[in-house]
Amino acid sequence: MVSSTMLAVNLAITIGLVIFLIMVFKINAVISLILGSLYMGISSGLGLLETASGIASGFGSFMSSIGIPIIFGIMIGQLLADSGGARSIASTLVKNVGKKRIPYAIGLAGAILAIPVFFDVVFVILAPLAVAIYKETQDLKYPAIIGSLVIGANGAHVFIPPTPAPLASASILNFPLAHLMGFGLTVGILIILFSIWLYVNFIVDKIWNDEKDIKEIPFEEHVESETMPGFGVSLIPIAVPKY
Repeated sequence: MVSSTMLAVNLAITIGLVIFLIMVFKINAVISLILGSLYMGISSGLGLLETASGIASGFGSFMSSIGIPIIFGIMIGQLLADSGGARSIASTLVKNVGKKRIPYAIGLAGAILAIPVFFDVVFVILAPLAVAIYKETQDLKYPAIIGSLVIGANGAHVFIPPTPAPLASASILNFPLAHLMGFGLTVGILIILFSIWLYVNFIVDKIWNDEKDIKEIPFEEHVESETMPGFGVSLIPIAVPKY
């Protein structure tokens, strides 16, 4: 094994390598992570066979603890997306707040929906709704709405189980999942709302320029559907599994 200093250096190189492979060569994230893990193990003196064995056993142990919740979460998220429940939640929250609070409503909707759904799916589902809100509300800037959606959805993936990162953290650190859920829901939502406030009041208001910084809006507008389930019914698949 190499020294702790070299381990830190190798870790930094590994992270950079994974990001480089994904962003520059557009390699699938899973493959990039495996390649990065191979580099980390071999450069740290484990050798090829021991590194490959460690990756396999680590992946198996990881998936045995969080795989089933993630799989069922994806299923719930797909049902919400296909049924219109995701848009029902977002539309209800937006309609029941004042214009100045719309960024917080769309961010909160993104956070709620990101609990069972991956970030990219939440963004694709709710971005058309955000575009419609932007065009209907003249005194709100486009990045205030879209950025708030991104903050909310990403915030849930950082703080609120059973999104993969908090779920994995609880498993690795042997932290009670129920405690982490309570912490994530309370502290996470507060941090999301505070982040939206900072973003809207400082970054958007002070830096953004509609004439220079926007060329086109790459999403079609959201159209309400009469077949969408109600707000309460849409929340059931998200709330019930937690209890």
